[in-house]
Amino acid sequence: MEFGDHSHKSKVELLMEDRYSPEELATLLDMNVNVIRDACHEGDLKSRIVNHDIVSIERKDVLAWLDSR
Repeated sequence: MEFGDHSHKSKVELLMEDRYSPEELATLLDMNVNVIRDACHEGDLKSRIVNHDIVSIERKDVLAWLDSR
């Protein structure tokens, strides 16, 4: 998956991914993307951040975050 790719993936396609952009994860979870971004920047949801931009979020970290909520 390329993170510069802004194509719209279905939820089924997203479920097969190992990493997500904040927008993809928001689509998959039916959440506002700002909830995802805030969780990443606050350290509640582990993610790879470069220059304040959330680059990727791994599935295992999403599952841990959801389990802790």
